[in-house]
This record gives sequence, C-alpha cells and structure tokens, in this order.
Amino acid sequence: MTKSNSFQFGIRVNALESHIKSEISRIGDGAKQDMDIAVSQNLADTTVILNSVTTETEVLKQEVNKNIDPEVDKIIEDIKQTNLEALQNATDEQVEQTNKKISSVEVDIQRTRLTYDWKKYIWVLVAIVALCSIDAGLNYSSFQVITGSLLGAIFLSIFIASGLTVASHTIGLKVQTAKTPKQKRFWFIGGLIGAGIVFLFLGILRQTYMDDSSSFGNNPILWMLFNLFFYCIALVFASTKLPTKEQSMEHSQLEEKKNQLMLLKNQKEGMLTFLRLEEERINERKQMLEAFHKYRDSMIILIDKETERIHAMAMKEFVLKSGSHKIKALVNPINQTS
Repeated sequence: MTKSNSFQFGIRVNALESHIKSEISRIGDGAKQDMDIAVSQNLADTTVILNSVTTETEVLKQEVNKNIDPEVDKIIEDIKQTNLEALQNATDEQVEQTNKKISSVEVDIQRTRLTYDWKKYIWVLVAIVALCSIDAGLNYSSFQVITGSLLGAIFLSIFIASGLTVASHTIGLKVQTAKTPKQKRFWFIGGLIGAGIVFLFLGILRQTYMDDSSSFGNNPILWMLFNLFFYCIALVFASTKLPTKEQSMEHSQLEEKKNQLMLLKNQKEGMLTFLRLEEERINERKQMLEAFHKYRDSMIILIDKETERIHAMAMKEFVLKSGSHKIKALVNPINQTS
C-alpha cells in the first residue's frame, strides 16, 4: 500500500482511488445502457437496474475496507504491543534511581579536596621543559656534525631535549618518593652527574662544530656548567612542584568520579530521550490510525454519494427516454433503495 504524502496531511491511496473512479464510471455507463434497454423493451420497473448499481457499489466499499483494514490492524497491533504506560512507569523508576546515584556522586565530588593545585601543573611542566631545552635552543646547529643536515640536527636536538625532560621528571618523582634523606641526595646528585655527562658531550660537539677551542663560550666544561645550572633548577621543580603519587591518585579518583557523573547523566538523558521518542512514535501512530479511519469513511461516503448520483442519473435517463412518467418507476425504486 503506497501513500502519496505524509499522514500529517492526510492519507491518499492513489491506486485505490483510481480504481474506484474507474469502477464508478463503468457502473454509471452500465446503468445508462441498462436503462436504454429497459426503455426499448418498454419496461416500467427499474428496480432491478438500481439494485444492481447498489450491489456493485457495495462491492467497492468492501474493496475499500480490504485495502484499508490491514493497515489499520497493523497500527492497532503496534499500539497494543507498545505498553506506553508501563514504559513511562519503568522509566520514571529508573530515572529516580539514577538521580539518587547522581546525587551521591555529586556529594562525593563536592567533598573531595585536592591537596595539589592542578591549575599550576601545566606551568610547572612548561618551566621544566624550558629549562631542559636551553641547549637545544642555543646549540641545535652543532648537531649537524652528527646528522649532516640542519633539519636532522633540529630533530636530534628536540629528541635530546625531550629525553632530558623525561629524565628530570622521573628523577624528581624518585626524589619525592625516597624514604630517607640519603636516598633523596643519591637520586638528585645522580641525576646531576648523568645530565653533566650529557652536557659535556654536547659542549664537545659544540666546540667541534664551531672549530674554535680558544673561545670562552665554546669551552665544553663551561657549557656543561651553564646547562647544568638550569637542569638543577628543573630537578628542584620536578621534585618539589610536581604532584606526588598520592596527589596524582587523588586527581585520578576525582576525574573518575566526574566521568561516572557524566555517564550517569548521559544514561538518564538516554532513558528520557527513548521515552520521548516512543511517546512521539505512538502519538504519530495514533494520528495515522485516525487518518486511516477518516480516509476510509470519506471513501465510503464518496461511494454512497456516487451511488445516489448514478441512481438519479439512471432515473432521469429512464424518464426522459420513456416519454412518460410512470408512477411505479418513479416511486418504488426510490423507496426500495433509500
């Protein structure tokens, strides 16, 4: 069954309407021919002809019902299978339970007090990265001694700066978690010694690239001490300004609670959205059902009117062509068909 447009603007079954129109036209032509025969045979009673018209149009009504009723039955069954009231009650209960969980998580979030100011975390990282990247910023061109190209030298300097940053971060955490002052000193001094070896190598590389060992700025020892000063500050920042393991765990737990809260809110919104969509769908199905009922009724009324029109047309043909007003032909058929 096809519809020419959406049910909001009314149901239309073009094939059915075309068929009924064709059949009405055929029945009317047949009634006219039958009246011609009745006149030619000088018949006075046209009841049989008019009853035949009524019978044929009743068949058209059955065809309308045959086309419309299956669609109506499908919609009714769909509406019955969707227990909207039960769905609403179940959704209300689930939303209420979810609201309790949301309230509980919100209370936990409000009660959580972080012992580290995470707003400054990004700035501490930026400072550590900057302190560990001084050599890369000032000495990147010297890496051409190894790479042979400026682009390769830039990538190598970035790699070394990243390694120094990771090392300072890791050593800073080791210093934080050390249980004794001796262990703290061990990690801090060990980090400086390791970085000093790296900076000494970078100073030698710089001297080779500059090819000027007599210059004060190209002395590998001075270059090592220059960079080691800033790296020492980076280690101090990493060991004192970065969050501890416990503080990181606090932050992770808080973020987990926030994600849980977001998930619960999304679940609640999903339940309400599903209910709203089901309510809209059932409402549309009810509208469509009403549209089908109206369409079926309008088609039946149309057929009834066409039946009356054909009756009137047939009687007019009979009267005009018979040349006389016969009481039985004019009165009895109308009484019997009314």
